Amino acid sequence: MTPCPDPDVLRRLGADSLDAETYRRLEAHLASCPSCRDRLDRIARSEATATERADAPPAPAPTIPGLVLLREIGRGGWGVVHEAEQTTLRRRVAVKILAAAPDLDARARGLWLREARAAARVRHPNVVRLHDAGEHDGRLYLVFDLVPGGSLRDLADAPVPPAVAARIVEAIAGAVEAIHGAGLLHLDVKPANILMDGPPGAGWDALTPMLSDFGIAREASEVAGATVTLGVRGTPAYMAPEQVAGRPGTIGPAADVHALGATLYALLTGRPPFHGATPIETLDLLRDSEPPPPRALAPRIPRDLETICLKALRKAPSRRYPSARALADDLARWREGRPIQARPASWGEKAARWCRRHPAPAALAAALALTALLAVLGLTALWRRSEQQRGRAEAALARALQGETAADRLVVDLVGMLRDAVEAPERFASERSDDATHAILALTSHLRRTPELAAKHATTLAPLEMELAKFRSARVDFDGAARLLDDAVTLLAARFRASPDPDVGARMARAILHRAQSAAQRQRHEEAAADARLAARSLAALPDGPHAADEVVDLHVTRGYLAELLDGAGRADAARDLAREHAVEMDALARRFRSSPAVDLIARLARAEAAPGPPPPATGWTSEAFALFPGGEGMPPSLAGLLGDLNARELLARAVAADPTAGPGAIAAAILAEFDARCDAWDAPPRFRADLADRLGHAACVAAMDARRAGDLAGARRVVAWMARLGESLADRPGLLGCGPVLISLAREQEAKVGWAEGDLAAVDRSLRASLAEAALAFDEAPEEAAPRERIASMREKYARLAAAEPERPRPPDGP
Repeated sequence: MTPCPDPDVLRRLGADSLDAETYRRLEAHLASCPSCRDRLDRIARSEATATERADAPPAPAPTIPGLVLLREIGRGGWGVVHEAEQTTLRRRVAVKILAAAPDLDARARGLWLREARAAARVRHPNVVRLHDAGEHDGRLYLVFDLVPGGSLRDLADAPVPPAVAARIVEAIAGAVEAIHGAGLLHLDVKPANILMDGPPGAGWDALTPMLSDFGIAREASEVAGATVTLGVRGTPAYMAPEQVAGRPGTIGPAADVHALGATLYALLTGRPPFHGATPIETLDLLRDSEPPPPRALAPRIPRDLETICLKALRKAPSRRYPSARALADDLARWREGRPIQARPASWGEKAARWCRRHPAPAALAAALALTALLAVLGLTALWRRSEQQRGRAEAALARALQGETAADRLVVDLVGMLRDAVEAPERFASERSDDATHAILALTSHLRRTPELAAKHATTLAPLEMELAKFRSARVDFDGAARLLDDAVTLLAARFRASPDPDVGARMARAILHRAQSAAQRQRHEEAAADARLAARSLAALPDGPHAADEVVDLHVTRGYLAELLDGAGRADAARDLAREHAVEMDALARRFRSSPAVDLIARLARAEAAPGPPPPATGWTSEAFALFPGGEGMPPSLAGLLGDLNARELLARAVAADPTAGPGAIAAAILAEFDARCDAWDAPPRFRADLADRLGHAACVAAMDARRAGDLAGARRVVAWMARLGESLADRPGLLGCGPVLISLAREQEAKVGWAEGDLAAVDRSLRASLAEAALAFDEAPEEAAPRERIASMREKYARLAAAEPERPRPPDGP
């Protein structure tokens, strides 16, 4: 074992520069040395990285000309802070005195000089002012304003009100912007370095935040132009990821923006976003995981303020606020009730906020509207009494107009909200889904009172209901999904009866098939088979044309899924009967839709799958599909998805069967080689390749699940290992942005499920954090792609539930 490091090296961890090699050696030593971990824990309890000299008593206060030292008010790794009186001006000041002569070297002198120069260059009402700097009897000192209110860390020992937190961070962000304007980076923004100016015991409104401690501040130009690793600098719980890496050219103003976000997070939740048992563990969390959403820890935090906080904490500097001023401006917008820039507000939110900002005009407008309404009602009553016959006719017309106009307006407003819930990156958050489900079911219930209106808006609302149903099925809420799908089918049927449009008929068949899949997931095989037949009859009633190709493929996929379930339930004969029935129906549909080559292809595939013997190879069908649709142009999306599934399963089976003893690297290489060979032979476009990679990841998840359910946890870990290796290989592909991190995220999620099966909750936490970090990377690379959006949304929710210890709904026994 390597010798234990000097105590001063432990104190410098995070508070000062450690080169990368020293940091790696220290990290390895701490992993194997309980004694050093205990010493580091004692230092870590004070929050800063190097804040206490616990092993030595305080040194006697020195004598400094012109100053009378009164009491010690703070102690850090490189010096002590005293309250003092300046005798000539008779004012109280704070004096920071550096180490005594035996420890004073060129390095300490350089740090002192750097802090003095940095503090002297910044003039801002929220920055503690430097009055003097000097040396006496070998002691270096700095003289600052005395800020008597104490540090924010000492005052905010519990979550503070959101409005207070926003005001404090807004002010400090303005100070940080001034520091950046002076060509500096602070690099250690945190509650301990924010002093609150005001009388002791005063309320938050009477305190002014002041940023202090330029001990590790650097010239922005020096950091940007660095050609060597800068080392680990700052306080781990508040550092930016790029500070941990310390790579040349990566640290800039965005690092201080991240620290501001971390400070806001700590004020809102009572804890920093990353907080391990030791600084080393905290740095690991910072590098590898996403913080739990603040609302998972404190549900009363306003959603917009959470959005601001998380934007400032993004891993990629380019995805944070572009400057501290931009962060301050967004906080000001939130405090003033205006829409924030981090997330566009809906029309309804803007209107409500306008009313809160302008209560008098809003009240006047409401009063005018009420007056006009009362006047209209009064005039209508008088008119009805005088002309009853015309009144009844006019009333009927008014009801019709009111019903249609009001419903149209309501649909437009609510559909905007629903679309936000379904299409936003965080659309799979349970709360948004619940709100959207209640709203859409209430809306459609209202519309069905007027069948014409229900039919009019069916094609707008039904797809949203199907998206929400898909999410609820993923959450094992099959009853909720069934309600939404029943509603979608009813709406589309009403629309089709009112106007037998082929496109509407195809959408209705798709909704019926979604309902069949939901029934199959609930093991209601007969219901699923009946819905599949209903969908087939609905499609057979449509005229020839390209409108039904996707739905025919969906019918084939649904029947295939149901046959697999029947076979797995020990009903092999029923599965074979279903396959034969399906082949006959697909032949009939192929004759019906002669102009669609995709339907004919699926009909022949259905016949081949119904025939005795092994399933036909996927390569031949895929080659034929690309011959019909060169370059994938015009290929129905559901056909591309089906081919992707077939090839993913085949790739997985062949690679594993080729050499059961192969290591993860060899398996990943074999899969990737076959992946490339097939896609190149078909001249497959990037979209198909990305979809195939995504489906390959999900097929691998099924393999890991099967191994886990069979009790083969070692086999499940083996799948996880080659999944991660394959993801690493795909991460370098420029045409497959996000695919590699998505695959690694899936692997880490499966790793968490193995940990769950073993009862190792710490391993579950680590794996979910790693999965969330990879999902965030995928989203940063390809924010518009569906797979990264769904992945980060899913992992955010899973990790938030774990972090908040939220009880789960009943789930299958194979994982968290």
